[in-house]
Amino acid sequence: MSVFLRTRVSGVLESIRKMERRRKLAYGILSVALLAVLAAWYIGVRQAEAATPCGCWIVTTNQANNTIEVYDPVVYNWNTATAKKWSWKPSTALGYSTTEVGWWGGPSDVKLRNNSVWGGQWVVATAGRLATIASYPGGVRKWAVDVGAGSNPHSAELLPNGNLAVAATDAGSVRVYPTSPGGGVPGEYPLLASHATLWDPANEVLWVIGQDPVTKEHILTALTVGGTVSAPTLTEDLSRRSILPTPWGHDVSAYYYDTNKLWVSTNAAVYIYDKTAKTFTSAPSGANRSFVKGVSNQPSGQIVETKADATKTPPGACTASGWCTDTVDFYAPNATRTVTGAAFYKARVWGPDYQ
Repeated sequence: MSVFLRTRVSGVLESIRKMERRRKLAYGILSVALLAVLAAWYIGVRQAEAATPCGCWIVTTNQANNTIEVYDPVVYNWNTATAKKWSWKPSTALGYSTTEVGWWGGPSDVKLRNNSVWGGQWVVATAGRLATIASYPGGVRKWAVDVGAGSNPHSAELLPNGNLAVAATDAGSVRVYPTSPGGGVPGEYPLLASHATLWDPANEVLWVIGQDPVTKEHILTALTVGGTVSAPTLTEDLSRRSILPTPWGHDVSAYYYDTNKLWVSTNAAVYIYDKTAKTFTSAPSGANRSFVKGVSNQPSGQIVETKADATKTPPGACTASGWCTDTVDFYAPNATRTVTGAAFYKARVWGPDYQ
């Protein structure tokens, strides 16, 4: 091979080697940059999770199988095992008597709460003629009461002292039941069509919704819990009473995380209630709908609702009752999650915070 040719070949080979070194360097820089991006994303996700006060799962009252069911909204298909995170209903294996199990049917409300008296987290729920407290996640019976045949309990709230507030729609009352082993006498406040109970730790009152038995006005109001643990009393704080803009109140829930606001739903609309101004503002982003049975919001601000399928246009798939749905609706951003054959009454964010 001539000197000229060897020189040309050597030059070409050197150029190839330089190109290869540059390529490796570029890939190395790109890999480092990609790892940095992934690391930043992961740290951001972990920080977001750490800043989220609840797990952001959604709890439902499924009247098709009389079961409390908790789902992960991140999973698109709620008919998969991956989506369902927890389910529960009273059973003898969980410490309930056969009679108590018989009282349970058509679950209407459920909440998760922390409690400093007993420690840990607790589920409170109403169904049929039963109101109960159970451990979470074990589901073991802590306490239960027969609210009465035909009373139609619609809501329960665990008070900080361990007593249980129950709104019984057809009994026309809100009661606070002593739950200590020695029992006691329940405190009672008359309220027709009572549908909701929510403890307000900032103001130390119990928010309720229903109809005044004397004036027949449809009201949102707050009750002061007095007396003793074994003999509680309920007294209305009249300064906090507001007449509902539209009749027949359904749900009252926390507006996470603004302690001065509440979610309120009626037969006609969904509102954000300002406790200080005592004003009702229509829910945003398409969430202001009629016959919404349950409303709450994620820490991100996304709104979670259940609306009776019979009242949708066109009607939804659930025909088991006039108040059920097989779908949980989300707004801002909008989404839906459906469980085939379900008969959900309420759905809400599954978190232990009162407000």
